[in-house]
Amino acid sequence: MGLRVVRFFGRPAVRQHLAIEAFPFVAGFIIPAVWGVHLAMGRQMPVGLAYALLVLVIAGLVFSLARGLILRRRLARACVAAGHLLCTRCFHPLAGLDSPGRCPECGEPYRHAELRETWLWIFGPG
Repeated sequence: MGLRVVRFFGRPAVRQHLAIEAFPFVAGFIIPAVWGVHLAMGRQMPVGLAYALLVLVIAGLVFSLARGLILRRRLARACVAAGHLLCTRCFHPLAGLDSPGRCPECGEPYRHAELRETWLWIFGPG
């Protein structure tokens, strides 16, 4: 799904995978690299190219933030539909399964009370 549950200052939080977050920052290195190549060749970088690269970086940042918000909204809906009983590793619905137990998809151990507490902390009662 592109998201994962992590601990942040002892509290659970949902976070995007690194590949999604890293695009704007990696793309941010393109501008200095292209600029450096132009300077090494003894030429100035065309202003149009600099603006085009800047627009690319900003568009990548906007895209990654929008995608993160969409994925988070989808996860929140799935969480509420499953009664706040989703696996924190693979997001498989665990409603109707015994507690304590292991997720049938990934094998992650769970307890219903801990799952509810985790998902209610992240998304609220919904």
